[in-house]
Amino acid sequence: FFEVTPCTLWKKPYYYKWVEGAFDKTDKKTGKPGFTEVLPIKHYYHRYTRSIFWELNDLIPFGNNPLYRYLFGWLGAPKIAFIKLFMTTAIRESVVTKHVVQDIVVPIDCMPGGLQLFHEEFEIYPLLVFPIRIYDHGDKQGFLRKPRKTDGVDGPDGQHPGKAWGMYVDLGAYGVPQRIRDKKSWNFEPALLRMEEWTRKIGGYQCFYTDFLLTRDEYKEMFDHKQYDKMRKKTGADEAFPEVYDKVRPELKVCDRNGRLKAKAN
Repeated sequence: FFEVTPCTLWKKPYYYKWVEGAFDKTDKKTGKPGFTEVLPIKHYYHRYTRSIFWELNDLIPFGNNPLYRYLFGWLGAPKIAFIKLFMTTAIRESVVTKHVVQDIVVPIDCMPGGLQLFHEEFEIYPLLVFPIRIYDHGDKQGFLRKPRKTDGVDGPDGQHPGKAWGMYVDLGAYGVPQRIRDKKSWNFEPALLRMEEWTRKIGGYQCFYTDFLLTRDEYKEMFDHKQYDKMRKKTGADEAFPEVYDKVRPELKVCDRNGRLKAKAN
C-alpha cells in the first residue's frame, strides 16, 4: 500500500517546502533512500494554492511555522483578486518594478539558456519548472505555433493519437529579485525586454497573466494570429470587440513601452 498525502490540508507544510525535505526521506520499510506517496488529485491540482507558489512567504514569513499552521492555517491563503482589489496605483507600480511574476514556455533544448537568463536578470529561487507538450494540429493550430522540432508522436493510447509533438518547459519566476533584497538597484525594463526578445528568438511564449512590455507587433510575432484574425473577421468580432492583446496588456503606463517612450520623447 502507498502512503496517501493530502498535501493541501491547513496543517500540512507548504508543498514546495515538503518537496525540499523529500530529498532526504527514506523508505519506512527498507530504510533506503527514496519513498512512494500518493497525492489525491484535488490536492495535486491545488498543491501550490495555499502558499501562492512560494510568494506567501514574503507576505506572511511565519506562515509555514507549525504553530501558525495548526492555529490559523485553516484561514487559507488570501485570494489574489481580493488583494488586487485594494491595490493603489503606487503599490501596483511597485509590484511591477520591484517584484517579478514571469512565466515563459520554451523548447526544452533551450532550457539551459533560460535558466541562465533567469539567474542573471532575476535571481529568484526556487524556480518553477514544468514540462509541457505542444502538439502539431496542422491547419487548426491556434495561438501556439507548430513545434519547431518533433520530439515524439502519440500512440493509439495517447492524448492525441497519431499527432506529433514537441517538448517544451515552463520556467516561472515569482518573488523579489535578489538585487532588491540586497538593497541594490534593479531595473525591470531591460530585464523584461531581454527575456522577451530571447523568448521570441527561440520560438517560445510568454504567459498572458504576466506584466509584459511587448508591442502589438512583437506580440503577434510570438503568437500565431492567423486563425484568430480569420475568425474575428468571419464573425464580425473585429468590429465589435478588442483584440486579445488589448485585453491582456498591463494597464499601467509604466508597463506600456510605447507610451513610456513617447512620454520620454516629449
